Amino acid sequence: MPDFTLVYYDFAYKLNIQRKEFTKEIFEKLSEDSSFTEVNSNLLYNFYGYSSSCIINLFTCLESFINSLLGSDKEFVDRKNNRTEIYNREQIQQYLSFLDKLKKVLPQFYNKNFFLNSTPTNQHIIKLKDLRDKIIHTKSDSTGDSQIEIFKLLLNFKYEETFASVSKLINFYKDSYIVECPCDKDF
Repeated sequence: MPDFTLVYYDFAYKLNIQRKEFTKEIFEKLSEDSSFTEVNSNLLYNFYGYSSSCIINLFTCLESFINSLLGSDKEFVDRKNNRTEIYNREQIQQYLSFLDKLKKVLPQFYNKNFFLNSTPTNQHIIKLKDLRDKIIHTKSDSTGDSQIEIFKLLLNFKYEETFASVSKLINFYKDSYIVECPCDKDF
């Protein structure tokens, strides 16, 4: 079986290559032509598809990776003021949030915390999660403003910095798990 974490990362990486091409084309075509045409509509359609799929796959890569770090023999102990909650692997995966896994569970299991301090790197991870949530839970309104907001977020998202942040996070817990190809090719 392939490693799903790497499958998601690789697929996001390939989608990002196409996204860059569509972004470039959008700015070229829309700056030349003030009228909205079927060609422009198709271009925006493809941009949205590749960009949103890239974000979703990159985030899913992180979810897959975090869940792979949860050993079946480990329990997460969450001590509260009035009670202690103990979670096994399945319960962690099902009931704890993405950020709780990152900020509470992994530090307890590995005695190190990627989110110990707020940094631009971990802020990119949070922004990735937020954008993925907006895409997955797309809201509807009568003006189309929510869709326009997502388009703007996708156009302005820091893809390269976020890919680097995802790699840093993963490699923080598993050294050299994601490495740049030494071949200088953009696959």
